[in-house]
Amino acid sequence: MSGYEGIWDYLTSQAGGKNALSREQFEKVSENNMNGGSDGWDAVMRPHITAMVQLCDRDGDGKLQRAEFSNWLKVVGAGVDAATVLDRFDTDHDGGLSAEELCEALKTGDGTLEFSRLG
Repeated sequence: MSGYEGIWDYLTSQAGGKNALSREQFEKVSENNMNGGSDGWDAVMRPHITAMVQLCDRDGDGKLQRAEFSNWLKVVGAGVDAATVLDRFDTDHDGGLSAEELCEALKTGDGTLEFSRLG
């Protein structure tokens, strides 16, 4: 949960420091920070992905194993084979995806989030 609170605090600070955002403000500050290069991506998306891994990590090993990752892919509607994606992005070849491995899998060179890289 702290990852989501951190995202909110960062986004509101980028919009002027108030603890409330209009829809337009949220959309603008999100676009600027999720697609605005590494600094914004790291501040917004890395904590989000880390929190997601923590929520989906049912066995508490700090990684998404095949079944855990498969469940997440179904929830987000990615429509890709979990085993294929896991094998592709499991850079340390331990059979699971860490938050760091998933961040690198989803981050493009310009710092944007790219779910199409999963396919």
